[in-house]
Amino acid sequence: MSEALLYLDPRSIIVTRNSRQRQENITDIEDLKLSIGRIGYIHPPVIRNAAEGGYQLVVGERRLLAGIALGKELVPFRLFENLSPAEAEVIELEENLKRKELTWRDQVRATGRLHALYKEKVPGWNVEKTAEELSMHHSYLRRILFVYDALDGGRIARAESIDQAFNTLHRFAERAAEQIVSNLIVTGAQAFGAPPAQAPVEELTLVDALATISENTVDSSSMLDEEPSSNGTLGPRLLPEPNVQILPIRIDPSPGPVLCANFIEWAKTYSGPKFTLVHCDFPYGNYRGGDSQGSLSTLETEEFYDNVESVYWNLLDALTTNIDRIMSYSSHLMFWFNMNFYTETVARLRKVGLMVHDHPLIWHKTGGPGGQGVVPGTAVTYPRRMYDTALMCVRGNRPMARPGANSYSAPTVGNKIHPSQKNEAMLSFFLRMFVDETTLMLDPTCGSGSALRAAENIGAKSILGLEMDPNYAASANTYIMRARILRQAGTLVKEGNGQ
Repeated sequence: MSEALLYLDPRSIIVTRNSRQRQENITDIEDLKLSIGRIGYIHPPVIRNAAEGGYQLVVGERRLLAGIALGKELVPFRLFENLSPAEAEVIELEENLKRKELTWRDQVRATGRLHALYKEKVPGWNVEKTAEELSMHHSYLRRILFVYDALDGGRIARAESIDQAFNTLHRFAERAAEQIVSNLIVTGAQAFGAPPAQAPVEELTLVDALATISENTVDSSSMLDEEPSSNGTLGPRLLPEPNVQILPIRIDPSPGPVLCANFIEWAKTYSGPKFTLVHCDFPYGNYRGGDSQGSLSTLETEEFYDNVESVYWNLLDALTTNIDRIMSYSSHLMFWFNMNFYTETVARLRKVGLMVHDHPLIWHKTGGPGGQGVVPGTAVTYPRRMYDTALMCVRGNRPMARPGANSYSAPTVGNKIHPSQKNEAMLSFFLRMFVDETTLMLDPTCGSGSALRAAENIGAKSILGLEMDPNYAASANTYIMRARILRQAGTLVKEGNGQ
């Protein structure tokens, strides 16, 4: 490989855009125009012989464009003769990385590609040698290469820096590894007994599934579902007409992910997979006419639930006493609580090894049937309570699926299918911090199943709910099934349209 200095018309140089490391259009050349106009080219652009004749740019696109913008007829170029495509790419990568003018994505792509080329060209090449070549610490290079392997995946599509992308991927890797360990623990325990039975799964069509919904007595005359709108309210969404195309869909013929069971009794004998997320919304037992959250009253609950304070503490005891049966060694707990019970509730959760965040999650109620809040005494002595609170707890050292805020504003729910039903948009907002495709979720008093639907829509691996009233359990299963059908139908329609 020999080098020569040539003076050429900058407009004659071939720039192959799809092979450039800098993928974004270049517009920031004003500083170079001033510098080149004043003192000329200190570092000439690099070119090589083009296969189709003429010369192809290797390095220095900004300098080339600055020369064209200045109207220069001749510009100095460094010509590398007999330069292979791989050698040209190495030169471009090294110069671009050292100049640090690339976006973080292009920097990761260039670094990863350069390391791969070195490994191809030099036997025994390793990360430490690439780091030395780039004057970069090897630990930071390993971080970049970790991101490089997932650069084009959707998981870091919204990342704004290398560190942010790395942290996102690292959290997922930790959660996935913890799930593998948890599965091994369960598998080992099952080796001493019979594994839990698995319900069979049948192939049904979308039409069959719709018929199943009708048989479950849901009012589906127009097949409306509710989904969060931009302002957090729930609005109707029409199901695509099923007679357009018969599409295969997998439906579990068992009653569904919600079991009609009493959590206190169920927890004593549970021996299945450990859950990585538990969502608790226990009845608060405020028999004085409405809880501090403004969702339940004596008249609404006395038909199916014992509306006494002891119910709350008995449910909490069932959770803490059986925590090793229920929760994975690395897991999250989202726990809605009454402010009157804050101190004792936190003490009991911390006693069993949970780390309870000092600041709770807050749902600020902005309207709806309960939008005026609740006065816990008289209006003369108490302000209206306009929010619900949930404790965020961690067992082990499980990282969040993604960062999120600890407050959210949304209205209360109208047309409830359960008296304590919460806004699904609000639940989705908070659950996104905990849920990804590794999540095994339990809701031991799931009511309408809103939290289960939200988690499954986000992408939870599995969901399980318990509800002691058979009517509410059946209703929750029906709505979960309907949400699954709508979600899959929407996905299949998008795929059929090539979207």
